[in-house]
Amino acid sequence: MKDLSHDRTSNAYDNAVHLLASNESDFRVAEEIRYVEYHRGHGCMWDGFYLVTPISLEIDADLSGFECQLRSMFNNDKLVIRRQKRPRSDDEESPVSVLRFMIYREGLPVSFEVLDDEEKDLVLETIHPAREYAVTYEPGTGVVELYAEQKSIRNILKKVFCEGVLGQQDEPEKLKLRQVNLEMFRERPDFEDCFELKHGITSVAVKEIATQDATGKGLATFQAAPRRAFQSDVYESLVGHGVNLKDNQQLQIRSVTLAFRCEAIDELPKETLLVKLRAPNSCSLRDLSQRERYLNHDFLVRMGILLEESGG
Repeated sequence: MKDLSHDRTSNAYDNAVHLLASNESDFRVAEEIRYVEYHRGHGCMWDGFYLVTPISLEIDADLSGFECQLRSMFNNDKLVIRRQKRPRSDDEESPVSVLRFMIYREGLPVSFEVLDDEEKDLVLETIHPAREYAVTYEPGTGVVELYAEQKSIRNILKKVFCEGVLGQQDEPEKLKLRQVNLEMFRERPDFEDCFELKHGITSVAVKEIATQDATGKGLATFQAAPRRAFQSDVYESLVGHGVNLKDNQQLQIRSVTLAFRCEAIDELPKETLLVKLRAPNSCSLRDLSQRERYLNHDFLVRMGILLEESGG
């Protein structure tokens, strides 16, 4: 809302009113952005998936087949699709391009009493409020996100979008929301004493920690020396800034970035894997390799960083 406002103030409500008064079209875009970003952080009406191999897509892609399939699935001829392209930050705070498709369909009728034109009597008026859904897609990563109150609707959106727009026949992999324990990072963890590292992983370091004070303000990010995380990790940076996370419980840990140094072994390449963990339930790792699956479902779980997956 602030980014789209023409006369920005420190008051979010003033920004909204000014934007509505000056440019209703931009205000509606801001509403849609807020709808998606809010529910992205509240997983009750969100599902995320990723394609193992990302597929290119442009914002002006032909959506006629997508629209026809939705009309058929919903058994409803009244349907509107609006498209947007906007930047968003990824887990490494780098900008990524996101394509967003807002979907509106006619809802169930609602009746209420209103005054007639002559203001002499009450009449019953019926409207059909629009139901709002959304699909977002990151062409660079292959991540598909679905927003709808009912899971059955999210499944319809996934099937029709992946098959009809992306031409993807294989079932996409699910992005899992798993609770993350960041409290253990108040002190430097001793990773290598826990159990043997596997799949070519030779060492682990805490590269970055982001904190926030108890008031919800005062966001600060501490980083290891550039390109030297395995020799001088973030805890040396914390000491240099006079920050003691162990004794200062007023500082909340909002995110932690781990660096895994890996040597080439079997089919796996020499690489440095960066894993971003965000409170309360976000881990940037996917299951694209044996090494990532090991970290996701064994190492980080046994360390007590990632809690075991729930059945849902």
